[in-house]
Amino acid sequence: MAFILIAVMAAFVFVRLGLWQLDRHAEASERTAAREAQLSEPPVPLGGLLARTDPEVSAADLEWRRVLLAGRWDFAREVLIRNRMHNGRPGVHVVTPFRTGPDDDDLTVLVLRGWLPAPDAMNPGPIPEADIQTGRTSLVGVIRPSRENAGLPVLPAGEGSDARLSFAAIDVAAIEAETPDPAFYLPFFLQLLPEQDGAASTIRGPTPVPLPEAGNGPHLAYAVQWFAFALVTLIGTVAYVSSRRATGGPSSSLHTTAR
Repeated sequence: MAFILIAVMAAFVFVRLGLWQLDRHAEASERTAAREAQLSEPPVPLGGLLARTDPEVSAADLEWRRVLLAGRWDFAREVLIRNRMHNGRPGVHVVTPFRTGPDDDDLTVLVLRGWLPAPDAMNPGPIPEADIQTGRTSLVGVIRPSRENAGLPVLPAGEGSDARLSFAAIDVAAIEAETPDPAFYLPFFLQLLPEQDGAASTIRGPTPVPLPEAGNGPHLAYAVQWFAFALVTLIGTVAYVSSRRATGGPSSSLHTTAR
């Protein structure tokens, strides 16, 4: 009797875990749908988007929104994100501030320009700048949220004019804290797309990084596995009890002993 009770309880737990995975699959599907809806919208000026966005809206709520902006690169405050793989090769991500006006008070956002190869995944050698190094230019990027508290430790990379600070992730607060002279960045970063959607600026050097692949994850497969475990447990329990009864084991009916 105790064996049957344990088996039923185990099957119940497996079913609950399967239902939990189905809930996670539904949540992932909603995120994927929201991502595709955001990416399908035409690019809008970043300043206009921020002006009409509710202050309570977080950077995560704006993720995947395509925006366009005009301004100038600030190569003096460029940083690297180490340990980034691309097509199986080690390298770094190049992140450059982009200012929307001539004054430091204007909007400044960190832009993931692309990937450069680096044998040690930290020192890429000479870092190409944009073709248009001075004057105003324009670009199209996708809003991505900052990796809060994931950027440390800060390590030096490169030498001479190619010396940069390297971080473990694009952590806007950490990068801002290490930037020489006061610099105030928007609380998210932009990722340049492999295709600039007709923007006037041409970027050379760093290879644009493709967006992470959309997907719903393995939750549906996990749910099927948990349901299968529950079914196998119940079928196995029935088979065991039946075999014990057929052989006159403890699960069979009670026998009386003749005196």
